[in-house]
Amino acid sequence: MTFFLPDSRKTPFGKRQLFSNLLLIGFSIAILSILFFGNPESPVVKIILSALEGGLIGGLCDWFAVWKTYKAIEEDGSKLSSEIGNWVSSDLLHHEVIRSRIRKVLEDPSTRDEVHEVLVETFGNEEKTNEVLNRLFSKVEEDIVQYVVHYQFSGTDVALLKELNRQKEIMDTIKLLIGESMIKVADTEEFKSLLQEILGKMNLVAQVVLNLVVDFPKKLKEYGNHVKQGLVIESRDEKTIEKLVNLMAASTETYISSWNELHLEQREKAVRSLMGFLKDQASRLLGTLVQSHLKEIGEIDTLQEYAPLRSVLEFIEKRIDESVSGYIGRQITIRLQSLDPKDLRKNLEWKTRNVLETIRINGSILGFFLGCVTGFVKFLL
Repeated sequence: MTFFLPDSRKTPFGKRQLFSNLLLIGFSIAILSILFFGNPESPVVKIILSALEGGLIGGLCDWFAVWKTYKAIEEDGSKLSSEIGNWVSSDLLHHEVIRSRIRKVLEDPSTRDEVHEVLVETFGNEEKTNEVLNRLFSKVEEDIVQYVVHYQFSGTDVALLKELNRQKEIMDTIKLLIGESMIKVADTEEFKSLLQEILGKMNLVAQVVLNLVVDFPKKLKEYGNHVKQGLVIESRDEKTIEKLVNLMAASTETYISSWNELHLEQREKAVRSLMGFLKDQASRLLGTLVQSHLKEIGEIDTLQEYAPLRSVLEFIEKRIDESVSGYIGRQITIRLQSLDPKDLRKNLEWKTRNVLETIRINGSILGFFLGCVTGFVKFLL
């Protein structure tokens, strides 16, 4: 401990320590000046001398107490660490205390107000929400793009895809989605125009035969409905369509494994385009979701009425018991005991010394006034 002139630039408590030390030095110089150059027998001087002695004694006692406190921390840090851990687990973060704080979060209207205020400040409108989401995406987008661009599908990946395609549930789901699409596509003008364009490239005889024999939109809708209902495909035309659908579904692994053959420039262009599309869609969906939840929170009285948060906090609350608070206390003890004793002292000193230096200053001033009172009483007696 630097006693006389600590460097206030190096410690957060340096200024107060300097002031408290200067009080002691000032009292000492004043006492010596009176003893050597003054008239100690004068009644007024006696009162002043008594006051100065009281201030010096009070300041010295408090200085010794502060010094001894931090010395004890350094010498007996292990025991102190254990006591701090026990205090945290048995009082500060006791499981009942944690539960009560969770209850307060849910039931206290002021907590709802504070949460809503922060959310409004952050996600107040769609523009603010999009800004927040864009900042989040910007932090991860480039990493995701580079990871996907440089990813090489291994034989294991392709084997997994093949295995997925062999599973009946997966194939049925894919066919169901394609069937549903076919029902909708068959009635669209785009499909009819495309069909006419294909037929227009055939010779006249083929056009007449196909138009008379095969009604493509009708067959497509029939197949889509049969797949959707889980019926067995029996007609020849529908079996032909099903073969095409199965080929499309089974070709997924081929599409994906072909990714390895693309140049990095082609991959990056495709991935960035896909990421841009996904980011826009995700921002739109998340923005709408955030605004709807923000509106809901603004209309309730307490967070107890907000189901998503209530479910999470109640789940946590039910699982907090003595073992949780005990674990927290033990971890704090272990962490503190792992510190070098001098580091432990320094950390505690930097965070608490300002308060103790204030006590030293108050002790010196209090001692001064008590000494003054004592001197005055002696004068009266």
